[in-house]
Amino acid sequence: LADKSLVYLGEQQRFRMHELVRQYAAEQLAAAGEEMSIRQRHFNTFLQLARVVDQKVRGPEVEVWSARLEAEQDNLRAAWQWALDTGRFSEAAWLGVALCHTWHLRARWYEVANYLEQVLPHRHTLTPDLRLALLLTLYRSWRALHNFVLIEGYADELNQLEQMSHEPLLRAASWFYLANATSDANRAGRAFDLCLTLLQQAEGLSGPGAEYCFFADRTNLLAMTYFRYALRLIDEAGAYARAEKLATESLHLFQSMGNRDMIAYPLGALGHLALLRGDWVRAQTLLAEAVTIAASVGSRMSLGDWQPKLGIVTFYLGDHAAARQILNESLQLLLNLKNDGFLARIYGYLAEIELAEGQWIEAADAMRECLRYQVKVRWLSTEVVDCLWVAARLAVVQNQYTRAATIFGLAEAVRLRVHYPAQGWYSAQADAALSTVQAALGPVVFAEAFTAGQQITLEDAFATFLMPASSAV
Repeated sequence: LADKSLVYLGEQQRFRMHELVRQYAAEQLAAAGEEMSIRQRHFNTFLQLARVVDQKVRGPEVEVWSARLEAEQDNLRAAWQWALDTGRFSEAAWLGVALCHTWHLRARWYEVANYLEQVLPHRHTLTPDLRLALLLTLYRSWRALHNFVLIEGYADELNQLEQMSHEPLLRAASWFYLANATSDANRAGRAFDLCLTLLQQAEGLSGPGAEYCFFADRTNLLAMTYFRYALRLIDEAGAYARAEKLATESLHLFQSMGNRDMIAYPLGALGHLALLRGDWVRAQTLLAEAVTIAASVGSRMSLGDWQPKLGIVTFYLGDHAAARQILNESLQLLLNLKNDGFLARIYGYLAEIELAEGQWIEAADAMRECLRYQVKVRWLSTEVVDCLWVAARLAVVQNQYTRAATIFGLAEAVRLRVHYPAQGWYSAQADAALSTVQAALGPVVFAEAFTAGQQITLEDAFATFLMPASSAV
């Protein structure tokens, strides 16, 4: 074929075909009555590849197999679209399940949601367990996209399918994603506990078939549950000791699997915990390792989680130039991912740096961006408290003392809700600014403003006094 110029060798040693030749070949294939059988073979080939890669990326060969799948993105898209166009909704769902894990880590949430949402109107033609796996795959993408309207809209159906299933691993995965989607810390804890109970019950059982890919891997799901639970305990419950134990268990499990694609997550969680405890050297070591691994395997999701934290701990350790470089690199990545939580975090860190360096206008601009994204964030966490402290400190340098006192009151209310110990860089800076506000306002006026902040909801605060009006100082 190459000798006759019907195909040619392109980049990455892959054969290519001129578009006119492709069109002619397609016409001849249709005329011969073989188009459907060839397209079915094409679909089967890439469904099988997706399933093989899903298994391989959870082991030590992640880079090789990720690159192999990456080279076939156009083939995968063509196969998926053909299945949808021809009403093969079961097959389209199976491909979504096979790509659930690999495409999520490469931040292809929009694509997964776009393809599988086309299956939703036909989901009742699927077997109950496949329909459950379909919803779980969509939950994962919707969660990354912060599409909680759809998550809540299908919550009852997911619960019903979970109760109908006889597969403990699918049921455990259901509670795992329900825990990750809820904004209620207590409900999340109960869901994680149910997930862990089901995973314990599944030990030694055969589980669902290999076609369920990611959802059939008990060890991987257990490791993921440990570190996700750890993050909720760190950010919403102040349960640092238990969180450290869970994150460490997650790390050991991923290490035993040789799963470099996921090992960055528990490393990052432990680094985040060290950062909150004020152990910046350990935090930098753990976060740097997490970022290095995430970059090597191309996990944009993991980079979005941990690279900004590496930037701020680098700032705490005194290397401002390196911190800015890391944070600016993170910003470019996060803007591309369009994740509100990530963007709120990075702009909050940039506001902290500008404030610390006396760049008031730049700090106000960064804080405005932080709050613009923060208003969309679903969860209360330690990062929300840090953001509010920086906003209050910015109000202090702008001589807006009453507004600062009100924000400090709001920050204190949120801090108590998430059980955030008042320690570390942020709290030390906040305490100094708080003393300035108390001295400027006097005890009576300060107490009134602080109490008003404690009593207002975060939603009402965004609608009234929280967002700065301008960057002028």
